[in-house]
Amino acid sequence: MRAVVSTSTVTGPRAPEGTDHQASCGRNDSHGGPAGAGLRPITVGGRRAGSAAGRWSNGVAWLVLVAAVMVAGAGAFGAVQIQQDASQRHELRTMLAEIKASAWQQSALQWQAISAQNLTPTLAQQHQERHRVAHALAVQLAERDPDSAETREVQIAFDHYYHDVLAREFALLASGQVDDARRMYEEQVDPAFERLVTALTAADRAYAVRAAQATAQARLGTVLILTATALIVGGLVWLQRAGSQAYGRVAHRASHDPLTGLPNRSLLDERIAQAVWQADRKQSSAAVLLIDLDRFKEVNDTFGHHYGDELLVLVARRMQGALRHGDTVARLGGDEFAVLLPHVESAEDVAAAATTICTALQSPFVLDGHSLTVAASVGAALYPEHGSDADDLLLCADTAMYAAKTSRIQVAVFDPGIDRLGHGSVQPVATP
Repeated sequence: MRAVVSTSTVTGPRAPEGTDHQASCGRNDSHGGPAGAGLRPITVGGRRAGSAAGRWSNGVAWLVLVAAVMVAGAGAFGAVQIQQDASQRHELRTMLAEIKASAWQQSALQWQAISAQNLTPTLAQQHQERHRVAHALAVQLAERDPDSAETREVQIAFDHYYHDVLAREFALLASGQVDDARRMYEEQVDPAFERLVTALTAADRAYAVRAAQATAQARLGTVLILTATALIVGGLVWLQRAGSQAYGRVAHRASHDPLTGLPNRSLLDERIAQAVWQADRKQSSAAVLLIDLDRFKEVNDTFGHHYGDELLVLVARRMQGALRHGDTVARLGGDEFAVLLPHVESAEDVAAAATTICTALQSPFVLDGHSLTVAASVGAALYPEHGSDADDLLLCADTAMYAAKTSRIQVAVFDPGIDRLGHGSVQPVATP
């Protein structure tokens, strides 16, 4: 049975039988390369567009990531500064409270000394200790917050009013001049004490407001940091996923035919090597089929390469549907396909699989109202009888395919008596 390509509209003499394979090779040359170049400009254009879109999205992702890092850094720095300011305000409020407590204790010491009509050594020692602590706190407050008007007012009230008159009052008490001390207390010490308390209260109120503002700002900074951190983590996850997807697309393009999506020669070689390894381990056989569409050039010449490419896509789908799970269909270029059968028992199983493929291709293909009928020539080679690796098996299958074309049969299994051009005695393979 001789398989040919026939269409409802193809006219004119057929090409000589021996030129089928060369016609398909000529088609490859006319496309500027192998493997369905009719749609290649569209595919390449889409790939370029996809690459441009990928570069744009990656660029945006990196910009977002950099911006998030900058926001996080700025937010962290600002939050730290604000938190430090809030802590300082709270510390200053503590100092104010200690100064106020020392002032009240000084006042208590005054009344105690006045009521006792004398300043005992114990009271004098307590007075000096309280006065030293209050003075040290006032100096420290001025150093910690020199630009604050409230702090300056506290320092003035302490150093220039309360400090001096309090020292003179205790000096009078120490010399026994109780009446003079009481008079000084009422006329000078008490007003200076009130001014100091007023300054301390105003400073405390101002520090409380500033501390509350600083705390709120610190909380806002924390929220900004958390938000930026979430953006950074999300950006890293997105970049990792985009990189994985990009790598997957590149790997897929490197191992698959761009027109049909079938594995290419590189991936086929890998799967043949795996099938050989499994066959050795299980002491079984594997087979490789080489399939060439007959007179495919007539489709390109009559309808154009676009129709030829569409036909190749449909042929690839039918081949996939005709095979078992685990078998591999690959496109080697032009109208040439290869099939890997990793688990076969005999040449009859190979013939059965090849016949199933040829039968699946017999039904007409309809493209834009045109009915196209496809036939194929199939050459088969078995492992380990005919070869030990992908190159040997494909070479033997190619020789058998030439023999099938020459002998006008559908399927031929490699035989050592067939030369490279397919010449030699070959018998049709018995099919179930």
